[in-house]
Amino acid sequence: MEKKFEKPSDRIREKETLDIFFEDKDCSFIQSDEFSKNDAKIISKELEVIGFCEVKTMFKNVEDTDYVRIGLRKICSSQEKSILKDTPFLFIWRFNNAIGSVWLQNVKGKVEWGGRKVPREGSYFDRELMLYINKDCLTIIELKKLGL
Repeated sequence: MEKKFEKPSDRIREKETLDIFFEDKDCSFIQSDEFSKNDAKIISKELEVIGFCEVKTMFKNVEDTDYVRIGLRKICSSQEKSILKDTPFLFIWRFNNAIGSVWLQNVKGKVEWGGRKVPREGSYFDRELMLYINKDCLTIIELKKLGL
């Protein structure tokens, strides 16, 4: 079984990101359990599940990078969930000063071997095939426009 490296601070930042992202939307979210394969369920006002969501963190400003990345295994498991549940899947990246998002069906990028330069002890997947997505493919919300 793969070791989990998520810290309580990661879950707090994830929740904060979801709160900000869904603040002005016609839908909301329910944050998933700690060991779930996705970070949140997207729910309608009637509390029906209408999609799923994954939140990734970039500890840099949006203008300081040309791309975001995500493990190809995560893309594949998200695609499977989207197909089996017949619901869309949303990827969100939290930057220091912005939030970027893209729906699974709009993902475009290039696949390369990558991940952490120095894998953590006990991790099987710190080095893996990664999908690199140009940030121009993302819908960007600047946090300063939100007063944050």
